[in-house]
Amino acid sequence: MKKASILSLVRDCDRSPSEHQARKQIYSESARDLRTSILSMLGRENLKDFLSNGNYPLLDVIKTRNQFALANDPRWKDKSFGAVGLMGQAGCLVYATYNMLYLANMIDEETSVPAIQKTVESKGYRMWRFSDREEALNWPEVTLDKIKAKYSEMECVQKCTSVEDAETILGKPRGIGGSMYFLDEVIAIAFKMKAYDDTRIWTTLRLIDNLQMGIPVPIRVNNRIYWNTEDMEGGHYTILVGFDQDGNAVLVDSHYEEGIYKCPYDRFFKAVVQDPGHISAWNLRRY
Repeated sequence: MKKASILSLVRDCDRSPSEHQARKQIYSESARDLRTSILSMLGRENLKDFLSNGNYPLLDVIKTRNQFALANDPRWKDKSFGAVGLMGQAGCLVYATYNMLYLANMIDEETSVPAIQKTVESKGYRMWRFSDREEALNWPEVTLDKIKAKYSEMECVQKCTSVEDAETILGKPRGIGGSMYFLDEVIAIAFKMKAYDDTRIWTTLRLIDNLQMGIPVPIRVNNRIYWNTEDMEGGHYTILVGFDQDGNAVLVDSHYEEGIYKCPYDRFFKAVVQDPGHISAWNLRRY
């Protein structure tokens, strides 16, 4: 009997209110503790020396890998991603998932970039909203029937005869990224852990320990600080693999040239903690 693939076991993003509240609480508490731990570490004397003198096995591994998923890959950069947006612009959750599994030697024909994209979309992890509304949506496509069902209390929406009519009331669809819960689900399946309880990193001690054991750390950063530009907003998923001799954070990043990006350690950690409601780093090692 064929073993089920990782992606086939991913559950839908939508959960019961109690289950969603439970994962949200773990997410909030781990974000709070990781932020406190990072801010404390940033006040440490000789932090640059501490980080740069560590042993990070993945720094050697990435020198021999050349199959990272990149946003500018012509095979998928211009493909639609869910109800709104293109993979080249908004697919970092897909790429980070692939690159994480690639570094863990867990890629096969059933965990390709297109397969991960399809799972993110079909399971409801691609998030977006109408520009004049606040609530996040995860429909893989925008249809009038879904709009009317969602906004059944709005008489003006019920009178609409097309999606375009509804958009004059609700605003244009706007992508807001991929749900970070997708990484928890994939990690729990791939590494046989309990989603959320075991898949989040709560302290810098765990983060550094994992890196020194050769375990990649998927992590979310604030775009503006991470890329050091005012032209970008929102967040971004990337893979931390260690720190070099100059104290730079070294990352496998789908949106940078050949996939390897170096960010000064202080700017990197500030990018991690910049958005208190979205601070996340993932654990691939059993507690």
